[in-house]
Amino acid sequence: MKIIYDACLYTLFLFNWAILPAGSQAPQRVNIQDSSSAERLPATESTSKETEYLSCWRRNEKDIKSRLVRSPVLVSPDGLYRAYVNVEATAFKPKDEATYAGPLCFNTSRLFVEGPAGKSFKIVYSDSPKVLEGNSIKLVDWSPDGKSLLVETAQWEYESEGIYTKFFIFSVDSGATAEPDLMAMLAARFRKDCYSENTILGFTSTGAVVVALEPDADEVGLANGAKSCVKRKTLITLDPSRASADSVQTLPANKKIFQYGRFLPSEVPK
Repeated sequence: MKIIYDACLYTLFLFNWAILPAGSQAPQRVNIQDSSSAERLPATESTSKETEYLSCWRRNEKDIKSRLVRSPVLVSPDGLYRAYVNVEATAFKPKDEATYAGPLCFNTSRLFVEGPAGKSFKIVYSDSPKVLEGNSIKLVDWSPDGKSLLVETAQWEYESEGIYTKFFIFSVDSGATAEPDLMAMLAARFRKDCYSENTILGFTSTGAVVVALEPDADEVGLANGAKSCVKRKTLITLDPSRASADSVQTLPANKKIFQYGRFLPSEVPK
């Protein structure tokens, strides 16, 4: 289980890249009240493909900071559609630290899509902290036919150890997003309540979603009876339309995953 340590305001901030057990639900806790009794700190902006797991804390930095990361534009294979995301981690400075009960940091993530030609960028997906403080999204790829956009999402509670990872697919034809139940698919294929570290990799040539599973390496969890879904890194494909065991197929470990869309690093949307 991958662990990341960052410098927090008073202590070490700990969070975990691994997903919850297959078949489990994300924690339901609202923790963003009382933000009016704190000052929102202005965000520093940057551009990067790596928009996941953005935090108000960073290694070797003493102070909490607001940050906004914007991805480069990702163009569909047919050139008709373009997309980018931005993720903002908003930091709060309490007016009275002794009585403040609100968050020190929460995230907002947005997906923007433009096209076909002549249409401007618009927000097609947004995740704000209604339940969990931390969230992020990352562009993965366009489908081979340029009709679907694959996006990895993550949610977490700050100062906790679990990150809830999933994905959604945006359809340019319907303008809607579909969120297949990744946990249910893994539970059906492997076993209920198993753990794995998952990364969404892209599409196959037929439009299936490719996911890399890695064994859970959390010594505490394993000591308490947790079991990994896989024993070694395993590539699988998912049929997003079905949550059954036969919708999950295993790929060779050395299978090459193609990138169908292309990033335009020189073009940064405003």
